[in-house]
Amino acid sequence: MLFCKNETAISSAFLSAKPCWLSLACAVGWNALQVLPMPFSWIKGISPHGAEIYSSVLGVNPLFIPISLDIGASNVSLIKAVSYLIFFCLMLLVVNDRRRLKLLLYFTVAGGIFQAVYASILAMGGPIGTVATGTFVNRNHLAGHLELCLALGIGLLMSEKSAVKSNRWRGKLKLFMQIMLGPKAHLRLGLAIMVIALVLTRSRMGNTAFFASLMISGGVGLALFKTAKKSTIVLLASIVFIDMLIVGHWFGVEEVASRIQETNLSTEDRDDVDISTFPLYKDYWLTGSGAGSYYNMFTAYKPDYILEFWDHAHNDFMEFACELGVIGFIPLSLAVIFSLIAAIKAQQNHGCFMSRGMGFGSLMGIIAFLIHSSVDFNLQIPSNALLFITVMSIAWIAKDIRDRPLVYTLEQ
Repeated sequence: MLFCKNETAISSAFLSAKPCWLSLACAVGWNALQVLPMPFSWIKGISPHGAEIYSSVLGVNPLFIPISLDIGASNVSLIKAVSYLIFFCLMLLVVNDRRRLKLLLYFTVAGGIFQAVYASILAMGGPIGTVATGTFVNRNHLAGHLELCLALGIGLLMSEKSAVKSNRWRGKLKLFMQIMLGPKAHLRLGLAIMVIALVLTRSRMGNTAFFASLMISGGVGLALFKTAKKSTIVLLASIVFIDMLIVGHWFGVEEVASRIQETNLSTEDRDDVDISTFPLYKDYWLTGSGAGSYYNMFTAYKPDYILEFWDHAHNDFMEFACELGVIGFIPLSLAVIFSLIAAIKAQQNHGCFMSRGMGFGSLMGIIAFLIHSSVDFNLQIPSNALLFITVMSIAWIAKDIRDRPLVYTLEQ
């Protein structure tokens, strides 16, 4: 209503992100179509296995049936999906200047530091072998949360222009000390605390995803940054050296490395679940079995040697592909790809340190989550899913951020 009355404005980030939110809207729309009753002949043509199941349960061929084989779960997924889409759009519309972006970033990083402190106290104060989980049930989900908060925190550090420019060793030393003990020292300390908690989770893929995404994003950043390469190298080197070799060593990074080395297919069940999930995808590859239906559908495909009950696939890509099919999975994937491209373009804005820094942070966060999602289900956890959407939106905001709000009214 406010837009129609021309009493508010549309941010440039919202307009720029049109391909992204349209892709998300298509995925949400497909989720909605999955729960709507359609003619039986239509469903039989595009999802024969689903039509066969409905016929066997009802005893006759019904006139209308939905695509989803778990209506209740699909309705819950639809509510969450609509909420995520609205949240993404609101982020683009509301966070339209540097001040609001910084507030968002500091509050997000502060939340990660709180999780890290809380989890570390419980882990170090508990019995030997206790892992950090924070307010999460699963340690891997805390690791996923910290990955994103660390990425945004590093982006914040990189967004600050260095005041020291010198090729001499004294200048380089001043640059290092400025990064470690300067005005952003409290933020640097917060990053160290989150790294401690990440190590204490003993999450193999969580730690791997963080440092792998840091290296990948660092390589991309150095290739795109025409200026401030030295400060970027010093910052990344300090994170790897101090956080990994000193802080990580003190709090038991060797245990994480040992878990990674001892990992093999004979002791892991996740690869068996992925292999057993593929027939489910093969039967419903086009339309999917219904958003949120994996919980019930996998029981019919689970082999006898898998004794545990698996409510999620521990592979977000596989789970979304099974539930949404190709029709829903493609627009969902495109939204993430578009955001990755926006994050890279933000780093090409050589005249704005904020844009470059947050482009780096959003790129690192998206890459870390994509790596971690290959063996876990962080995107099924609402808090982590919302934080991931925040990181995606920051990629678009960073690409178009200016010193003052840049908005367009409907008259324009």
